[in-house]
Amino acid sequence: MVGRAKARARTRARAGTKGRTRARARARARARAGTRARARARARARTKPKARARVRARARVRARARAKAKARAKAKARAKAKARARVRPRVRARARTRARGRLAGRVAEWQSGRVAEWQSGRVAE
Repeated sequence: MVGRAKARARTRARAGTKGRTRARARARARARAGTRARARARARARTKPKARARVRARARVRARARAKAKARAKAKARAKAKARARVRPRVRARARTRARGRLAGRVAEWQSGRVAEWQSGRVAE
């Protein structure tokens, strides 16, 4: 087999094998068949009562995990709301003291004006 003949043989070997050599293509097909058989067996096994119970159990476990996660999230949200409620009065109180300070300043200014009027001999009000 020299040159062209060899090339032709090689081409022939790859005919209908999607560019793989025959042996590779066959090995692949065999592996695929095995996988398919396994999948079919698994599907058949799923119809058995015990397997069905197993699937259900797994679903139950997942559902419980989901419920737990939800409960955790809810607890966290509740804690956050509580913390916010704790902070809010403080914020309100701070606003009140500030307002009180502002008001006091205004009153003092007004009174000082009255005192000035009284000292100058003019009667207040």
